[in-house]
Amino acid sequence: MPGLSLDARIDPRGLLRDVRRLRSLVRAERVDVVHCHHSHDHWLGRLCRGPAALVRTFHNARSVSRRWPARALYRSTDGAVAVSAEIERRCRAAGLIPRALFRVDGVVEVERFAKGGGAEHVRQELRLASAPVIGSVARLAAHRGHELLIRGFALLLGEFPEARLLLIGKGSDGTPSRPSCAIRAWPAGSSSPATATAIFPRCSTRSTCSP
Repeated sequence: MPGLSLDARIDPRGLLRDVRRLRSLVRAERVDVVHCHHSHDHWLGRLCRGPAALVRTFHNARSVSRRWPARALYRSTDGAVAVSAEIERRCRAAGLIPRALFRVDGVVEVERFAKGGGAEHVRQELRLASAPVIGSVARLAAHRGHELLIRGFALLLGEFPEARLLLIGKGSDGTPSRPSCAIRAWPAGSSSPATATAIFPRCSTRSTCSP
């Protein structure tokens, strides 16, 4: 939308401009639902919603505040979506109305990835040959499940010693991150050689983890 800044910094003039433009849009388009994904957006949505329902999706636990005035904002929100059990628990603790809180776990569009083809160049680049490969695309951060995945993968190696684990992601702050979580999670005593490869977007770093 032309002229809309959505700047989260404290700028009263910019905030007022955004509120006016969004109120005008909601009114002109007869919007039924204002759906927000970040704290700044949530406040803007509250100020410009008019008669529309206000919905917030929480994508991480850090974004759920238990302090005032956030708790007041949550009470005026018609619906909230939590994308994990941890976030759902934090939302409840922050005072979101249980009947208006919905948990929707992350999903994968299976058909999109089940068509096959196009993977040969990836195998060549990472020297995977014909080995079975398990891949994960997610931020390399605590509570993302990498530790559990790696421990489970180590059990698989007893039956498929040639298998490879491919971790693709970045650090929690958006910067390339070394796969230290993978190294720490590797089961003690595992004798499998280099079987986990971590790739970081927008970075030439590729790291192979050994036990």
